[in-house]
Amino acid sequence: QVFVGGLNSSMTEDEIKGAFREFGTAIDIRMTQKQFCFVAFESSQIVDSILAHAKESGFQLRGHRLNVEEKKEKASGGRVPNNRQNTGGRGGRVGTGSNNSFSRGGATANRSGRDSSAVNRR
Repeated sequence: QVFVGGLNSSMTEDEIKGAFREFGTAIDIRMTQKQFCFVAFESSQIVDSILAHAKESGFQLRGHRLNVEEKKEKASGGRVPNNRQNTGGRGGRVGTGSNNSFSRGGATANRSGRDSSAVNRR
């Protein structure tokens, strides 16, 4: 399979197949809502030829330069790994508690922003 990026949202499967027709038959195209797709071919030799052509000359469709690369396989678990350590999200919260509170600068506040250490007097 190859990854094809740089698509115009109005490009059709037939146009994409046509861009690769001289190399062999595309047996499956998975279009996305974004500007890319995955194209499967009858053999790995076809994929190798397409990748070599992409590296040497590139592909264009309707004046758009296509980004053609080998499809990258996902790591086990279905997620593409990254090199970032888990830093706890966006930050801002120093600690969490079971009562939906967090501390900021020494005061503990619940999600409403009220200081949960203050006694509620009526």
